[in-house]
Order: sequence, then C-alpha cells, then structure tokens
Amino acid sequence: ATIVYIGSATSYQHQNLSSNTPHYYKIWSKSSSNIYSQTGLTDSKTTHDVTTPTFTSATGSSSSQIDLVYALNSYGDDVMVTYNTVNSFSSPVDGNSYSVSSQIGGQQTVLYKGSSLNYSHTGLNVNTTYYYKIWAYGCQNDYSTGVTKTGTTQSIGNPTSFSASAASSCEMGLTWIKNGSNNV
Repeated sequence: ATIVYIGSATSYQHQNLSSNTPHYYKIWSKSSSNIYSQTGLTDSKTTHDVTTPTFTSATGSSSSQIDLVYALNSYGDDVMVTYNTVNSFSSPVDGNSYSVSSQIGGQQTVLYKGSSLNYSHTGLNVNTTYYYKIWAYGCQNDYSTGVTKTGTTQSIGNPTSFSASAASSCEMGLTWIKNGSNNV
C-alpha cells in the first residue's frame, strides 16, 4: 500500500496514473493526537482507457499549407499528430514519449503534440498529397487508436490573361493579370 495523501482537505487528485488500471483506496480519520478511526472507508475505480479523438478535416488552404481540425476525446486527453507522404503509419508504442519532429517507425514525423484543436501545417510542396494520423495520449504515454485524414496542397494557377505586343523593332510589351495573390 502507498500513502497518497495526508492532510485536512476534503479532496485530492491522484495524478499520473496508468490508463485502464484499477486503483483501490482506503481512507481513515485521524485526530490531533494521531489516533486513527478503526475501520476506514474503501473505494475502487478503474482509470479510463485513452479514447480516440475526432479528426474533422485536413484542408489544403494554399499551395504550401494544409489546415487540420480535430476535437479532443471526451476526457480532454492531449493529441499527437503525425504526417507523411506515403500513407503508411506505425502505431506509437505505449510508454514511449515522442517529441515534435521525431520519427515513429521511420515512416512518419511527429508534427504536433498538445491540446490545441487545430494546426496549420506550413512550408509544404505545391500540389502534393499529405497523410495525417492523430492519436490521443494519456499521462503515462499510452495511446488511443489513431484516426487518419488526407490533405492536398493547392496547385498554382496560371495568370488569368497574358498578351505580348511589339512596342518597337527591338522591344516587346508584356501584360498579364495575376491569378489571386500568386506572384508571376
């Protein structure tokens, strides 16, 4: 048995427990003379399993960015987002902690860890498909089942018009209309 709390408060948060594990507790009253109640009260509960987050979308918002939107699981566990360009994922190993930019199974890169509900993946290649997988994880680095989404960066469109006109025998005038905010 391990003592988890001694004091006069009426509640205590027992933290950093493993998921899906039963825990048994017993509490006694204690007088100022250090005399304890005889039988105490008992209770037991099992910590919840880490459940899967919801992955709403992976949308190409420009030629170099994909916006990810997701929701935490019902317990509010943090998420880990990974990505690759080959659509092959390894599952994280329970008990292992992964940092941003680290590799899992040599196939995917950890993009984000935390409790934010969205992430903008920037610096991407034009008109390229990226594959994403998101897991929730508990305080002992135990991971939920993952959920995948696919997103593609936008292609760069041509200018909407272009014309050339001879300005002289040694000069040509060029005019065009840009397509959106793209540079020419």
